[in-house]
Amino acid sequence: MSICTFSIREPTVSMHVVRLMQRHLSARGVEAEIFRRHVGVSEVEFSRPQSRLDVRRFRQARRLVEDTGRLMDFRERVPLAWTEWVSQGWPDLPALWFNSASLGSALQHYVRFRPLISEVDAMKCEADTDTLVLSCTPDARTDANMMSTVSHLLMVRDLIAHYQQCLDQPIAARVELGEVGRPVVAAQCSEIFDMPLSIRSGAREHRIVLQGRDLWAQVQSHHHLCSTWSENALEAQLQALAQTGAAQILARRVEDLIETLWQDAGGGDREVNSIALQQYVAKAMGMSRWTLQRNLASHGLSFTKLLDDLRVRRLPTLLSDPSLSLLNVGSRLGFATQSAFSTYFRSRHGYPPSRDPAWLGRG
Repeated sequence: MSICTFSIREPTVSMHVVRLMQRHLSARGVEAEIFRRHVGVSEVEFSRPQSRLDVRRFRQARRLVEDTGRLMDFRERVPLAWTEWVSQGWPDLPALWFNSASLGSALQHYVRFRPLISEVDAMKCEADTDTLVLSCTPDARTDANMMSTVSHLLMVRDLIAHYQQCLDQPIAARVELGEVGRPVVAAQCSEIFDMPLSIRSGAREHRIVLQGRDLWAQVQSHHHLCSTWSENALEAQLQALAQTGAAQILARRVEDLIETLWQDAGGGDREVNSIALQQYVAKAMGMSRWTLQRNLASHGLSFTKLLDDLRVRRLPTLLSDPSLSLLNVGSRLGFATQSAFSTYFRSRHGYPPSRDPAWLGRG
């Protein structure tokens, strides 16, 4: 039996998932600002769906959705609705999932590349000649979650339905539901998934079991060239994600929040000092300034160093922009006056910013 699994040591979740959660809660009357404050997501983070969210804050967002969720929402869903929202955030994924050589290979691809969406819940795919078992184990540090479980399995259900219509022989499929943190009625869940369902008391793992001779039969609609291209592109994204450590994610988040405050304070009459910046960033992240310092230190980072590195990286681009004055450049780096910016610049380089090559070479 072959086993297809993929895991990354530092779990993260695509910000696009969090945006979808907020959209769902908005329909339940939860304002976006309240959602962001409760989860600890800044407005600038929320505006960048390509960013990633750490597991601690994702648990807070998931808890909000679980508290307001109803099974009726899933019973009333539009067919292939999950495929549609996946396409909005990760168009390369359905391009491969719905263009695989067989149903079996599609589900293997589903498990392998789902970390691009979320790494929090463990998934694996076990397969042999005529049987495939796809398993989902919810985050071990939280109670079993009904809404996330149903979301996972419905996406798989969409895949099965797509390939079933392309095969000569039907594939038998059933759901084995573990603990989901709330009482459920098997008949109701079976109606949602449109397949036989049983409940395994005491089990944390949820499974979809498929059996049939056509499980690995090649479908006529399969386009080998396109699927190969999609698989290679997704593999590159997956490897890039695996190489992005927790320290990089934390540093990027802190820098985004610093830039947000600089933008909000631009043109003000006072400079935002380092302590005020730390307090702002810590509050946006749902923690105290001291907790932020400890988190940074645990990854070998310091707030002062991140602040300085951010200014160093941004300076050449800002100085070379012909539409910006020195006052504008300074305000975009957190300085309230041109003299404060010039003092900072001279202390680092030994000459004023007006003599910098980037400034003198503006087009």
